Amino acid sequence: MKILDIVPIVVSSGPNPRSATGFGPNWIFIKISTSEGLVGYGEVFPTGRTETSIALIGEMAQVLIGQDSSRILHLWAQVYRGARYPLGVDGMAILSGIELALWDLAGKRCHLPVHRLLGGNTRDWVELYASGVYLNGADNLTQGVDRALADGFQSLKFNPHPKVGGSIQEWRSAFLKRVDLVRSTAGEEIGIALDYHGRQLSPALVIDLLRDLEPYHLLFLEEPALSDNIDSLVQVRNASRIPIAAGERCISRERAREMVEKEAVDYFQPEITACGGFAEVLKMAAWAELHHITVWPHHAGSFLSLVIGAHVAAATTNFGMLECNIRLDHPVAHELFSGSLKIENGRLLIPDGPGWGLEFDEEAARRYPAQSFARANHKSMDGSAAYY
Repeated sequence: MKILDIVPIVVSSGPNPRSATGFGPNWIFIKISTSEGLVGYGEVFPTGRTETSIALIGEMAQVLIGQDSSRILHLWAQVYRGARYPLGVDGMAILSGIELALWDLAGKRCHLPVHRLLGGNTRDWVELYASGVYLNGADNLTQGVDRALADGFQSLKFNPHPKVGGSIQEWRSAFLKRVDLVRSTAGEEIGIALDYHGRQLSPALVIDLLRDLEPYHLLFLEEPALSDNIDSLVQVRNASRIPIAAGERCISRERAREMVEKEAVDYFQPEITACGGFAEVLKMAAWAELHHITVWPHHAGSFLSLVIGAHVAAATTNFGMLECNIRLDHPVAHELFSGSLKIENGRLLIPDGPGWGLEFDEEAARRYPAQSFARANHKSMDGSAAYY
């Protein structure tokens, strides 16, 4: 069961790279080979810094090669504590990917799905909501809504920020027009969520906007304030009748703890491939359950990280919905993966194959070599640098 090798597999996710974090043109997977002949796969959050990720995988591999691959929590702690200083998003993403590959190995070794190692599935399926690539990547919002509904989704999320300059009043008017367009196109029976991205750094502006958003009966408002100031989120949530969601930027257990203990959100959204991995998310979920907060994992990767989210759903009792930020007909993803990926009417059935339940085709991966990539800088209405 000794670890023989830990290597990256970098795959171009398609010809049209997106510029936001989580939408780099490359998917980064981690492959761990063991002395018993088993291979496990994990996925790394795509920060857009591919060369940095590859270098970090090599450095962490030096610590872990030769050790017992079944000691998942011990190996995780060796890297996490051994760094001395807190790992940043790149380091946590790599540690997450390694941890996920180790769990894949554990399930394959026992011939069981990973969730069965944690006590069995608590549900039979998890509801998905369509995210960024459906609406933000469409030629227009109407087309994006139609595409998501045609794929069977009953809920969807989009970026409501308009690409306009000028005054706050002009921005606000265009913002609300986008929300109105999506609601009128989707109809009243479809869930609609807004991905605000903490863009304005002003809780007061969001609180004022909430009154105008209430008639649209939103599923949730995501990141009305950034997670680096939890008190700002608390301020918005206390003033809101719309459910508040956040958590993808909580890459440390300390930030997650503050968010949960201050009850800053209604829905907690950990990014499994960035916050430490499977076991770390389960710890956060148990914490959230004590505060009656449900878990709605963030998703920004391939079918592999989507299916891992279903295992989280199966292993928790306070689960909400799972983000699906990949087109269901994605041609590269379908070449890469086969196995327990069953989606019916917007519902992902809990995987029943060993490990994560997916087979990875490395030959297919070689057909899509990594692309070079430079992140674009996002700007506010006045041209100043903006968060995304």
